[in-house]
Amino acid sequence: MKNVLITGAGRGIGFSLVKEFANNGYTVLATYRDAAAAKNLLAFSKDNPKVKTVTADVSDESSFADLKAAVQRLGHIHILINNAGVIGGKARNLQELNLDEMNKVFQVNTFGPIKVCKAVMPFVPKDGKVVQISSLMGSISDNGSGGYYDYRMSKTALNMFNMCLSMEFPDVTCLTLHPGWVQTDMGGAGATLPVDQCAKGLYKVITEATAAQSGDFLDYRGHQLGW
Repeated sequence: MKNVLITGAGRGIGFSLVKEFANNGYTVLATYRDAAAAKNLLAFSKDNPKVKTVTADVSDESSFADLKAAVQRLGHIHILINNAGVIGGKARNLQELNLDEMNKVFQVNTFGPIKVCKAVMPFVPKDGKVVQISSLMGSISDNGSGGYYDYRMSKTALNMFNMCLSMEFPDVTCLTLHPGWVQTDMGGAGATLPVDQCAKGLYKVITEATAAQSGDFLDYRGHQLGW
């Protein structure tokens, strides 16, 4: 039986990934920050013994005690999915950019996955997989509109982190994935992709990925994206 750790699993893409992996036989360790926002996850876990939940704020290592204990009990994390993220202040231009807000975005979107990887990589086997849920908005070559400074920059930095990780751990498949424009609270009212469809696509890409794809930047359909 394989184990998967999914951060930011209280709702949205994270929760849909929990359901997708659990329904396919995985033991799932799911993190969340707020019980009220994660009520659907907590209800799902009560009816699914393979789903284990812990509270953790990825931006705060002092909150990792329960997460570290749960990882140690499982022994191995065959797939780590760094999904937790925030959209930030949506600054349209430089003068609107709030550096304090930018710091908060980086703490979650960039430093959070780094902190989780530092804690969990010793438990990822050589044939394991590490996934960063990034965004096409972190692609420099695709940026034709500007704006969203903090979110874009945090995801670009995350993409580079994953590339470095793939070099340091050549026996682990390290992927950077764009989930699409998903119908979640973060995606907003105009989003076009149903969250469960996104999760099914991500599940397929993750589980079918080979070592030769380590370091790649892919979308939820498995299509290569430009840096």
